[in-house]
Amino acid sequence: MILPRWSPDGQRLVFAALTGPAGNLEGYVMGAKGAAPQRLAAAGHRTMAHPVFSQRNGRWIYFIRGVQDGPVEAFRIPAEGGQELQITHHGAFRAEQSPDGKLLYYGKHGASGLWSTPISGGEERQVLNSMAGMNWTVTSEGIYYFDFSVAPNQAGQVL
Repeated sequence: MILPRWSPDGQRLVFAALTGPAGNLEGYVMGAKGAAPQRLAAAGHRTMAHPVFSQRNGRWIYFIRGVQDGPVEAFRIPAEGGQELQITHHGAFRAEQSPDGKLLYYGKHGASGLWSTPISGGEERQVLNSMAGMNWTVTSEGIYYFDFSVAPNQAGQVL
């Protein structure tokens, strides 16, 4: 199980798992009470990495597709399955919706920084340039992240 994430109501868990002989990442949802995981199917995608529920209501699952399916971009799919919608167009890695549901935050593979783009469409913008990797999260209080270039005894910062 890779990067499991709870639904906003705490009743479901979404995660990616390596499956098949090629080790494809596939998305799964399961109930909190231990029901069998159900594979998320997105038409035209063999892979689904870093799935996460929408923060406001859990109706959507945001994910990135694997490199086997073309350029790595962020998509969303209804939590019950169905047609996916592409959100980013300039690369994305580990996407997460803002608490107000208006923005999608994401990193870019092999690049430092954090970007956002309006979910309803629009231009992306770089929000942070110093952080790297997947060690961040967006909350209603701000963006929390690890900056491994900062000495351990220095105070953190909330954006």
